[in-house]
Amino acid sequence: MTDEGVQQKYRRAFDFLSRKGITELRSYGRAFGVRAPTAKHKSELIATL
Repeated sequence: MTDEGVQQKYRRAFDFLSRKGITELRSYGRAFGVRAPTAKHKSELIATL
């Protein structure tokens, strides 16, 4: 799959997550087992989730 195909496939998920606040993203990170979600910036959390 090309980069463009991946972007189109996950666009809705990215848009959903980008509308969330950092606190909510950190909660999602904890729920999904992201290591040290409080040490990550918003864009890093979105890419990790």
